[in-house]
Amino acid sequence: MFSFFDRFKSSSDSSKLLERKLNYNFRNKQLLQIAITHKSINSKPNHNYERFELVGDSVINLIVTEWLSKKYPDDNEGDLTTKRASLVNTYFLSKISNILNLEENIIISKGVDMKNDVVSRNINADMYESITRALFLDSNFNFAKQFVLNTLIENYQLSEKNLNHKGILIEFCHKEYNKPPIFN
Repeated sequence: MFSFFDRFKSSSDSSKLLERKLNYNFRNKQLLQIAITHKSINSKPNHNYERFELVGDSVINLIVTEWLSKKYPDDNEGDLTTKRASLVNTYFLSKISNILNLEENIIISKGVDMKNDVVSRNINADMYESITRALFLDSNFNFAKQFVLNTLIENYQLSEKNLNHKGILIEFCHKEYNKPPIFN
């Protein structure tokens, strides 16, 4: 049985390893602690990464959209949206998180089944988003942008292009029937 001190020591060690991996030393260590803490450890909204992933998702979307707009200046909004969807979805964010091996740094209850592929994939994607927000808050937008460019964009060729199945269906229905599908 771990004492409170053992858990703090373990999470502190995990933070130091992660800082080395990210090549960034957090001024506010609490931001990193929140970014790597799963709700199974602390369910209070400002004590786990759920709120961090929400903002991190928006930061990532902005950076990816800006990058795609520059990379593909002649593409229309629909094409850029499809390309963005292939980069900011759970599958790809999880893949990037796995490349960075972020999962080894998570503070999570032993009751969470990380051997379940769906659970692991979702948590890995969440970790990438929450760490992006922590970097954004502790440094600035430009540092967070550099992190996303160096990790996600650097590996964009690994993304699976047409994962936006709903978007593909909508485009097909417009093209073939000149009206959108009806979702139940």
